[in-house]
Amino acid sequence: MAEYFIIGNPERGEYLDPESISLPVKLSGVSSGVIPELLIYLIMDYNADYVRLGRKKVGYKGLWKGSAPEVIGDETEEELFKEMIEKGEDITLDVLRDYVNFSLSWTIPLLT
Repeated sequence: MAEYFIIGNPERGEYLDPESISLPVKLSGVSSGVIPELLIYLIMDYNADYVRLGRKKVGYKGLWKGSAPEVIGDETEEELFKEMIEKGEDITLDVLRDYVNFSLSWTIPLLT
């Protein structure tokens, strides 16, 4: 059986799970496509965008900045994987919604 992966932030007790949005759970699921984009969104600095537009920080952008997210496998880090799934919070869908809304907020003004 192949190893399944999540991207976890043990410090915050949160994780991204490709399976939550019907993506492959093997290494390809966390290393390509939307999951790496969500990780970048979580760790990027939000201040420049929000300050420039006079906005307050809202949502998930930059939430993990300064944290140490990890790629966690169900075989190589079995106990941590199990702990994250059982006790942590899967924020995948919420981050995806926030990411899409944030992306659209930049696109729509350009179209009008």
